[in-house]
Amino acid sequence: MKQLPILRNTIIPRVVGIEGELAELYELAKLDVDAYTQTKSYRLVEYHLHRTLEGMINIGNHIISR
Repeated sequence: MKQLPILRNTIIPRVVGIEGELAELYELAKLDVDAYTQTKSYRLVEYHLHRTLEGMINIGNHIISR
């Protein structure tokens, strides 16, 4: 069975996406507790965490499939 290479052009955009999501999370982390609990910021945090984990899973799946 031929081993397929890990494709940089598949991995790099996902890493860039993860970095962007983390940047958003760092900005949300600057909110004080009152601002966080009184708004729906938790939904944004959940969204960015979801996308970060999704990117990591996609990278892992690509590596495993190779």
